Formats: sequence, C-alpha cells, structure tokens
Amino acid sequence: MTRHTLLAPSPCGTILALSAFLSLCTAQAQELLVNGSFAEQNDGVPVGWSIRNNKQEVAVDATEAQHPDVGQALRVDIVRDGGNSYGEIAQPVAVKPDTVYRFQGDWRSTKAQTAFFQIKVIKNRKEAQRIQLGWSDTAWQRVVRDVNTGDADELEVVCRYRQKKTAVGVVCWYTNLSLTEVADSAPEVNSVTAISDPIAPPTPKAVSFDFPSQNPGLNVAAPGTDQYMTVTGAGTETGADWDNARSAGGEGLQAAFDAVGPGNTLFLGSGEYKDALLEVNAGGSGPMAMKRLEGVDTGGGLPVIVGSLDMDNIKNGWQTMFKGTANTGYWEVTGLRFRNCSCAIRLYGGNVGVRLSHIDITRVREGVTIEGMQSPTDAFATRDLIISDCTVDIYTKRGMRIRDGVSDLRIVRVNVDAGGKDWVREAFPIGFQVDSDKAMPECRDITYIDCSASGNWHPNGNGYWNADGFCAERRARGLVYVRCRAFNNTDGGWDDKSANPVLIDCVSMRNKRNYRFWSKPGPAFLQNCIGAYAIDYKSGNPGVGFWHASGSYVRIEDSTFYGNGCAVSVEADGDPTFCDLRSCILAGDKGAKLVSVEGGGEVSKIDTVECTIDDPDTDPRLTAPSADWDGIGDAFNSTRYPDQGAQF
Repeated sequence: MTRHTLLAPSPCGTILALSAFLSLCTAQAQELLVNGSFAEQNDGVPVGWSIRNNKQEVAVDATEAQHPDVGQALRVDIVRDGGNSYGEIAQPVAVKPDTVYRFQGDWRSTKAQTAFFQIKVIKNRKEAQRIQLGWSDTAWQRVVRDVNTGDADELEVVCRYRQKKTAVGVVCWYTNLSLTEVADSAPEVNSVTAISDPIAPPTPKAVSFDFPSQNPGLNVAAPGTDQYMTVTGAGTETGADWDNARSAGGEGLQAAFDAVGPGNTLFLGSGEYKDALLEVNAGGSGPMAMKRLEGVDTGGGLPVIVGSLDMDNIKNGWQTMFKGTANTGYWEVTGLRFRNCSCAIRLYGGNVGVRLSHIDITRVREGVTIEGMQSPTDAFATRDLIISDCTVDIYTKRGMRIRDGVSDLRIVRVNVDAGGKDWVREAFPIGFQVDSDKAMPECRDITYIDCSASGNWHPNGNGYWNADGFCAERRARGLVYVRCRAFNNTDGGWDDKSANPVLIDCVSMRNKRNYRFWSKPGPAFLQNCIGAYAIDYKSGNPGVGFWHASGSYVRIEDSTFYGNGCAVSVEADGDPTFCDLRSCILAGDKGAKLVSVEGGGEVSKIDTVECTIDDPDTDPRLTAPSADWDGIGDAFNSTRYPDQGAQF
C-alpha cells in the first residue's frame, strides 16, 4: 500500500484547516473507542477505561480542563511520589490485521513533559510494539497518528503520566480521543499541533485529613483454611498438613497465602525460598480473625526468604519481597527471615491492625517501610500496628521507615544495626526514620520500647557526615521512646525534629551528638537518660552529649551526660531558646566545656551538679563507667550524687 505523509505545521491558526481535512477523510469511519471524550462516568471513574499502575487521583473534570471545544476531560492529579513507573489509563480495541487506523487525542499538563499518549500493538495477547505519541505541554495539543496493525489483532490506547517525586503537584488532562479505520487512499498523518495558548495551573486543592475510629473499605479475604508449605512440598501437595505440604515452586507461596482466610494460618517450613514474592491483597476481618503467615522450624531453622540483591551492586533493580497492599488489615507475619533484597517488608497505606513479630532481616537497602497513605485524598491512613522482637542487620538506607500519616504504632524490642563503615554503599543510612510529605498528614502517636539503633555511617570527606540512629522530621508528633539505645552513629544518636518527643530511661553513646533535638513549639522531655562519650568521627575529637536548636524548649530531668567534649550545647541564633536541667549530672574531662550557649539561649540548672572526671572533689564516682558500655545495668549510676543523674 503506497501512502503519503501529511505533517501539520505547528502554529495554532493552521489547526482548523487540518481538522477539516481530516474530518473529510474519516467522515464515514466508525468510531472504535468507547467514551473518548470522557463524558460518561461512574463515581468519577470514566466508563470504558481501565486504571492501572496508578498511585494518583483520577477524576473527570468539567470545570478546570479549559479545552477550547470539549466540556470535560479525564484529569489526573499527581499527588504523591509513585516511583519511576508511569501510570496508565487504557482501553483495548480489537482490530483487523494489515489495516491502518488513525488515532486522535488532545492533552495538556500544568508542567510540560509529564503526560503522553501511547499505542500498544498486540498480537495474541502479547505486546509487539509500543508507540509513544509525544509529550504534553501547558497548552492543549492535538496529536494525530496513523498506525498500521501489520499482523496484530488488538490496539490499546493508553493515557500515561509520570509519577515520580518531581511530578508531584502536576495535573494532567486528556480528552477528545478517537480511533477509526482509515481508507487506503487517505494520506498518512503524523502530527502534533497546539490548539490553545498556554493555560495557567488551577488553584491547588485544599487538603484535609480524617482519622476515623473505624477504617472503611478494608479488603477482607474470602473464607479459607489453614495451609502448610515447604520448599519442595510433600505427599499430595494439597497443603492440608505437613505430610501433604504445598510446594513453593513458581508462584506457590502466593497461591497458598491466597487460600488462607480470616482466622487461618499459612505455616511455612524450614528452608530457603529463593525470590519468593508475596502480596497481601486481602486481610482478616478483625483482631479476633487475623489472616496469618507463620514460619516454623521443621528441622532447619526458621524459613528464609532470599532475594537477589548484590550488596556490591545495590542499585541494580528494586525487589520488595513482602507487600502489604493498600487497604488491607488484620494480618500477621511471624517467624521469618529475609536476606539480600532491596526491601523486606513494605506496607502501602491504609493498613489497619497489622502485626509483625520475630522477623530477622539482613543485607538489604531498607528493612521495613510503612506508608500511611498513598494519596492525600485517601479515606484513611495506616494505624494500630505492633512490630515486636525483630532485627534488621546490615542495611544501606534505612532499618525502618515510617511515613505519610502513620498513627498508633508500637515498636517493641526491635534492633537495627547498619553494620558501620564496612557496609557503607550509599548515602546515607538511618536506623529508624519518621517523616511525612508536606501534602500528607503528620505521623503521630508512635512508641518505641526497648529498641536500639547502631552503626549508621556516612563517611563524607570534608563534607557533613550524616547518618542517625533515631530520626524524626518536623511533620511528626507524639513520639515516645522508652529504654531505647543508640550507639556508634556518625551524626545523631537521636536527631528529632518532631513536636513534643518524650524519652524515658534512654542511653545514647559514641555518636557525634548523642541527642539532637529541634522541637517546636512544644517542649522535648527527657527523664533518666544517659549521653556519654560522644565522638566526632570526622575529626576524631569528642562530640556533644546533648544539643538543641534555635527556638526550641527542652526539659531534662534526672539525667547524666558524661565524658563528652561538651555536655549540653544550645544554639539559639537570636530566637528564644531554653534548656531546663533538673537533678542532672554534667561531667567531663578537665578543661571540657560542660555547657555551651550561643546566640542568646538560656540554660536553667536546678539541683544539677557540674563535675570533673577523676577530680577527687567533684568526680561523680559512677559505678563502672566505660566507653564500651552496652546500656544494660548500673554502670553509670553515681555513688557520690545518688539524688542526681540517671539511676538504672
């Protein structure tokens, strides 16, 4: 078939002549797309279209699209970081082989090069080709493209859009889509033409957040039965018991867990489950009917789920082994080991009543990631979680990350250790991190009990050496730490910017700044805590026992700061900044500065003693002080001042 290509010039004024010509060529053609103008919708979802791989807000917009001819458009608001994958809203169309079809579509975005159209050419349900039809601009554009099907039997029209962090806040629109068969005699067309001037972005939507006492819309699993699984299986492999255990081959693990209903358990036997991926797509029906996965030592130790992460080539792909999909709740995982994966466990938002316990994770980029919400418009956020008796050893980014609206979380006896300088692979590791994007609600009401964070290193030459044990950013409140410990981190043992943090019976040693607090507007509160032997790993000089920032207020009671280069440092920078020390011990080597105040800050000392180590008149006579102390026992109790300082 011989055809000629028609390329339309770009000025807006030429589009009328081109549209008239194309309309004449296709006047008798049958429209193959359903609802190409998105006029039909069901609860805001366009009829005839499938939404896939989407983490954004999708709607039909009849008010802010501002198309010159059509009254409404498909609208996608990019509201969160969805990673590098593109979102897609698609419609498949059956076509004839060796036939030319003409696609037309209009689209724009508030930031150029965010949205595009794509045609997928498919034969026997297998994709043979992808055709990208140009990037969006801030003006409405119209693309017209002829596609020869060859031996294909299906074309899929796809509206696609970026979802990565740099696209958050962008809005994309699509409308006036058409797909028709073209006569052999028609000239071939491949054009992109502006049909409007650039349009200013709409006013950002106001975001409000709701934390209902009961989360609606949880995905509850169908009734099922207990299941048993081993690496190779046994007997009839029905999963009814150990003698007839299912095999983990292929997608056996997923199939077995999908067969478990509320109140049932998948029992997983000893062995290595290589590249075994699992998603919780539906959970239990309540706290008394949990859907469970339990690892069992059947003779070779607890089962190990092993990924393919190469610790010397960590950025080669991303592999999450266990996914708690959005809006699933009341499920439990216990007795598992994870090794060599990008992320061991990730919760994707709206997860309620989840329990994780007795889980050991090693050689990962991130151990556990917990997301509160996928989008600011989600109905509810992750809440009511308990994570207990777990370890994360050797990670390159985070031991545990908590983000975007998580609330009512208890972390009990969880220890994370990045492995120190020998395992530095990227910048930079953090033990526990709490943060929320500015478009998301705060994280709140998080309690750590008997946890530790160690070995986070960031050797950065002459630059700043980051890497903290416990870290919280400003969009968090209500954090409580009880009997927690932080050791050997190149920046803060604690680096906490949350509102009103509380520390009780905590120990921080051998960090650049053992405690670093920025709390505004409410106070940070420490009681019966120890900060000792701080060290600046970059210079090798002693570090700071307790540091707090300009404009913050801190109250410290019954605490000991020992063997630091400076016991307490206040950096006010001219803002009202206050540190209230009550019944504390400040002890340093001869010549060490016990209290440093800069920029007009104020330190109040009530029943607080200042001591020189090894001075016969003032040494606090601790029971057995040592830079190698692990934070357990009474080594830092003072015999000279039993009414001051920490008593363990």
